[in-house]
Amino acid sequence: MKNSAAKKRKEVPAEYLVIGIDPHKKKHAAMVMTQDFMTHSKFKFDNSREGFEAALERARTVMLKTACRGVIFAIETGAHHWRNLACFLDEKGIPLRLINQYTLKRRREGKDLNHRKNDYRDSEVAAELLCTGEFNATRLSHGIYAELRAATVPIAAWSKRGPG
Repeated sequence: MKNSAAKKRKEVPAEYLVIGIDPHKKKHAAMVMTQDFMTHSKFKFDNSREGFEAALERARTVMLKTACRGVIFAIETGAHHWRNLACFLDEKGIPLRLINQYTLKRRREGKDLNHRKNDYRDSEVAAELLCTGEFNATRLSHGIYAELRAATVPIAAWSKRGPG
């Protein structure tokens, strides 16, 4: 199997519910769909542990209605707001894949001629990209590697601004 998209599609288990996430500072937008691109629910939830728990409960409800075996998240990686949710899902053992923001933008522009742009549209496109195998390999940093990443981010931001 030489096609990388085909390999990536095999990473998404059959009969799993796909949840596309468009992360924001205060509230994340979510679109729930099955792998046949049928939309079942859309909602927003807080960028907090309580909000994440509420989103998981909503996912469980839709899973029972659609008779899906599990759930997988497709998270757009626009800013840093996705990291809290990704760490929470990783901690719970729930699979997730990261969707490149530029891939998402190009797919949305090419597909939608009236150029509508909203949070639910972005989360829907993220879920579709996961189903078609257009996502990034997901490896979250843990332990000392996460600490090194967190320690270098402020330095990099400072060096771009310059002193003072």
